[in-house]
Parts: sequence; structure tokens; C-alpha cells
Amino acid sequence: MIRLSGPDAWSIASLPLVFDSSSDKGFPRPRSLCRAKFRLASIGAAVPVLVYFWPEGRSYTGQQTVELHTIGSQPLLEAMVEELVGAGCRLARPGEFTLRAFLAGRIDLPQAEAVLAVVNATDDRSLDVALRQLAGGLRGLMQARRSELLELLSLLEANLDFPEEEDVQPLTRGELISRLREVRCKLELTLSQLEARRTLETCWRVVLTGPPNAGKSSLFNALLGREEALVFDQPGTTRDFLTARWDVDGIEVTLVDCAGLRDTTELTESWTSRPEELRESFPGLHQVSTEILSNRKEEANLSTKAQPDLSCAPDRLAEDLARGQITQAEMEILCVDCSRPLATSVLGRLATPRAYRIVAITKADLPWHPELKPSLELHAQMTPVVITSSLTGEGITELKQVVAQLLRHHAATGEIVPTTAIRCATSLRQASSALGRAIELALHEAGEELVAAEIRLALDAIGSVTGAVYTEDILDQIFSQFCIGK
Repeated sequence: MIRLSGPDAWSIASLPLVFDSSSDKGFPRPRSLCRAKFRLASIGAAVPVLVYFWPEGRSYTGQQTVELHTIGSQPLLEAMVEELVGAGCRLARPGEFTLRAFLAGRIDLPQAEAVLAVVNATDDRSLDVALRQLAGGLRGLMQARRSELLELLSLLEANLDFPEEEDVQPLTRGELISRLREVRCKLELTLSQLEARRTLETCWRVVLTGPPNAGKSSLFNALLGREEALVFDQPGTTRDFLTARWDVDGIEVTLVDCAGLRDTTELTESWTSRPEELRESFPGLHQVSTEILSNRKEEANLSTKAQPDLSCAPDRLAEDLARGQITQAEMEILCVDCSRPLATSVLGRLATPRAYRIVAITKADLPWHPELKPSLELHAQMTPVVITSSLTGEGITELKQVVAQLLRHHAATGEIVPTTAIRCATSLRQASSALGRAIELALHEAGEELVAAEIRLALDAIGSVTGAVYTEDILDQIFSQFCIGK
């Protein structure tokens, strides 16, 4: 098959053709098929061909397109190509047909990358992923996020340009922050899907997090249905992390129980009375704790000459292990003790966007702290909340169902062509960072023009995902990998 695309595709392709029917000699009908013979002056023969035609605006490239289907002989095809080049065509560069389709607005950049993935697919699964992306799934998500941000930007700029107009409904600070957080959370979900690229066949890692004595180990045992973790009523029982295989409605998961994340004041006041005992229990503790504390000088406001405090080293070590597990895990179950107010460490976790997070209210058999529900409503927006009790079994089944639902949601929407995932992840991180700065500015009541500037940066970053914003370097990087025929 030989494909020609461009404004003169038909006039050039028809020069060497001899049509079988007199009705086919003129300009063909759109999406028509006719039979003809292709005259080869170099060998003095005519080759039978099927001629397909697409008019401008109706083809893959958006231009006039002609395809000549004939006998699959390499010398014959080379002779036909030579004849057409002599008539005014040139050879296409790698990926040029798909590049023209993108420039004509027929496809976006993720769809262009999906074309290459279809060509390179090696099994049914990789082909299915590429075909779903080619159908425009990622484009719909990005267009929805752009529309939400454009609406916010228009409202902000209306407030700036027409502050006295009665017809312009002002956007309150609370509404602005809430909507920015919602868009950012959705972007983080897509980013998590791009970066993970995992399926249900992969063993997911789900980590239980929260303050010390928040009921993590009890919930760990309740979810597994067996006693695996040591449970004690004093905080800080878990010093290492514990893992176990967990079957969630047929999905294999690695469940992780680790040490609690303490508030800063709790951390500095703990383990203050037993340094000698600690040295005996933890050989080499002095050297390890020195390294940990030197890496955290700025966080702890220590001077360069400050000596390491051995008293809090076990908590530091335990927290470092816990943070490592949180980083490695794909999903987080954040445990919140219903009998206590939200800890600073919990607020810090909630302020960090994460696509796959569930808040598990633990110890529901105890009386609720009066400040907990209002705090959760304010800080846990867009995050599933499940009320549980490891003692009575309340909410355990529901929590398993929510975990399974999130895993299946990832499997249904999270598969992205690898080249797209690599290219788009950076752009979405930039968009998320810009929205994070916009939220901070809004929280500190900065000028709306500063918030609007950050939203524009987020819009540009999202636009680069689909190609609404692009550079020649991006196009060269993508289309240089294509074969000539595409």
C-alpha cells in the first residue's frame, strides 16, 4: 500500500493511473473506491491497483489522502514510489502522517503516542492499553481539568476587572480554596495512575499510617482476620514494620503495619530517661543517630555544633522506617483515633495530596472527641472515610470493600502507554505544584492576581499533556520514534 497526503494528492496520484471505468476518471467521490492500472514508464507495464480517496477534512491527516493498494512486490512498489516522486511527491519522514494528524487537530499527543504503541504492541494486553488510549481516554480527563481551572480563572479575573458589577458573582475565598483542592486531588489521582502503571496482577502495597496508639496494629489484625501484630495499650509498641499477605476480594495485597508518626513535641519529649539502656539495646546507636540528626538539622533547628540526642533515636529510626514504607506503598490507610482530636501529624498527611488514601476512624466503640468530626469535614475533603472498630468488627467489611473498589478503579482507568506516562508525569507534577502554591496564596489571603498567575501555570502544564501547549522539541522527541508509514 502506498499512501499520499497533501493538497495535491489526487492530482499527482491520478497522473499515472488508467481507470477501468470512464466514470472514475474525474474527481472521485468522498471515501470512494475504484479500480485502475498504474502505468510504470520505467518498465513499460501497467500494474492493477485499488484506489481509495479521502477529501480534505475527512482523512486521518485532515488533508486530501489517496491510497494505492497493489501487489506486494518490493521492486514493484519501489518503482511506483519512484514514479510518484518524479511526478511531484516526496518521501514522508518518520511519523509525518501522524504528525500532520496532530497538527490538524484530528488527534492529541497521547493518541499520537498510542498509534506508535499499537504498532509496537507485543501481546493482547499492551494492544488493549494502546487502543483504549487511542480512543481518547486521557484526553477527556485532561480536558475536564482544564475546563474546571478555566472556569475558576474566569471568575477570578471577573472579580479583578469588574469588582463593582452586580451581575458578577464574587468567588469567596473558601469556595476558591475548596475548588482548587478538588482539582489538585483529581490531578494527583491521574498522576498516580501514570506513575504506577500497575494492574491487579501486581501485588499492591497498602500501608497503615497514623499517630502512635491510633489502633493501627489492631486494625492490621482485624483486616487479616488473624493475630499477626503485637497490640499493647502504650504508644510506640511497633518499632519496626510488619508485612502480611492480604486477599481483598480476590486481589492480592501486601498489608504493612509500621510505627506511628509522632508530632514534633511528642518526639522530642519521648525516651528521655533511659539513654544507657538504649545504648545496650541498640549497638552502634550513637553513630546511626548522629547521621539521622545531622540530616535533620534544619527540621529540628539544631546548630552545626549540637551533639546528637540519643534519647529520641529509637523514635527517629522507627519513623524513618515508617516513612520509607509510606513512600513505597501505592495506597495509604490513615488511622485516626475517634477519642482524640486530629494530631498535627495527621493534618500533615492530609495536606499532602495522595490519590489512593482512605481515612479509617478507629476505636469507634469509644466516645468521640467533640472536635474530631468538624476537623475531618474541613481537612479530609475528597478522601473516603470509613468508621471502624477492631474490637466489635464495625466497618471492617466496608473498609475492605473501599480498598477493593479503589484497586479496581485503578485497573479500569490507570493503564497508560509507557511513553505517555513518562512524558506526562512531569507536566502533571508541575500543574499540581502550581495549584499547591495557588492554595497557599489563597489561604494567606494574597492578591487574587497572584492566585490567577499560578492557575495559568497549571493550565499550561496540563495543556502540554494533550498538546494544547507544545514545543518543537516535544514533537521531535515523540515522532522521531515512528516508522515511515505512520
